Amino acid sequence: MRRLRRLWVVVRDLAYKITAPNYVPSHGRTPHEAHPHQAEHQAQDQLEELKGPAMTKLVFLDTETTSLRPDRRAWEIAAIVREPGQEDREHQWLIDLADLDRGNADPLSLRIGGFHARHPQLDPSTYGWDDSLGIRVVREAFALRELEWLTAGAHIVGAVPSFDAEVLAARMHANGLCPTWSHHLIDVEPLIIGYLAAKGEAVDMPWKSDDLSRRMGVEPPSGEDRHTALGDARWCVRIYDAVMSKQ
Repeated sequence: MRRLRRLWVVVRDLAYKITAPNYVPSHGRTPHEAHPHQAEHQAQDQLEELKGPAMTKLVFLDTETTSLRPDRRAWEIAAIVREPGQEDREHQWLIDLADLDRGNADPLSLRIGGFHARHPQLDPSTYGWDDSLGIRVVREAFALRELEWLTAGAHIVGAVPSFDAEVLAARMHANGLCPTWSHHLIDVEPLIIGYLAAKGEAVDMPWKSDDLSRRMGVEPPSGEDRHTALGDARWCVRIYDAVMSKQ
């Protein structure tokens, strides 16, 4: 009962912090203003601590987007969910053209991801179905609702995962959804650099993802898997497992 009461106090203080900036929490400390999301992050850490030891859920995430700008849209999304005692589960979505705001897209970003070659709706003969991938095109809100559920409480893992988390969080908010994954994102590239540094091996800056990956014995995607959401998510799985297996 005491733990439940402490949990309620944390949630209450977070709610007041969001709605009333001058509110002083019940524990008597004046809120810090160093970072606009600091209070929310501290509350999330407190909530995780109150829950006690737990097995971590990981979601290896990657997107292909219409541009690099903050207002970009994700036209392809892949998530590989890993939970203790279960097989990894792969999910993939192609987003309906109606939701992509293509008039605001960047041609180079589309070309790198192979948008015109791979999006089924651009070929009228497929009627939104790609037999080679077996992926049906879905509306953005549908994909985001599934992602909201799959990523709840999870640690996001990826290559520069902030890029993917930012676009998905923005689109979730735009669709009335709430991203609740952990704010502790796991970037596989710094993982490699940390491992190599511990061995006394230098890494030249700026580094190249392919070079880092090969130094861990992981070959980067090639051919049709290159610059696809699922291909890159699987690549992150291999890198993460390679680093963690060498502890």
